Amino acid sequence: MTTKKLFWLLMALPFVLIAGWFAKNTWETQQVRTVMINQLRANGYPQAELTHISKVTRQQDFFYH
Repeated sequence: MTTKKLFWLLMALPFVLIAGWFAKNTWETQQVRTVMINQLRANGYPQAELTHISKVTRQQDFFYH
């Protein structure tokens, strides 16, 4: 491997790691939201309220993450 290729691989590494971190956090947040909504549904919350809660939490995830 030439030093030029090695240089560009090392330059790209932080971007790949950051992209992976964001993807992992997005997936974990979605899993937490799904579990929360399922628990509320099991406790008898009305569907309209569950839809509203889900919509608000998605908006908050978008704005605050």
